[in-house]
Amino acid sequence: MDAVTRLKSQLSELIEPDFGLLDQLFSLEVLTNRQFASIRSERTVFDRNDAILDLMTSEDHCCRLLTALQCTDQQHIFNFIAQNESKTGRDYHFISGYFGKSSTCWRSVCLSTYVCH
Repeated sequence: MDAVTRLKSQLSELIEPDFGLLDQLFSLEVLTNRQFASIRSERTVFDRNDAILDLMTSEDHCCRLLTALQCTDQQHIFNFIAQNESKTGRDYHFISGYFGKSSTCWRSVCLSTYVCH
């Protein structure tokens, strides 16, 4: 979560929200119907990304965001976040199409619960 918060301005310019990311975030229960509609109605990609990133208020939401990025072929953004997060002592790994954190808790939650839809 630290990296997502710290990198918000860069991520706002890098993320592609319009080709499946919002749908994935909705299916992963990060977004409610109202949030989904509100974000979709934002005028620019940057505004949509800012709205998405503003909702990343927990480790769980960030985990689901990372899953959604991988599911929508945005591995380069996942790698950017993971590289910056590892500088804070956290270590993310890409494993067989999913990801986990070096802690057992994250690995079990992220690998077994959040899958592409």
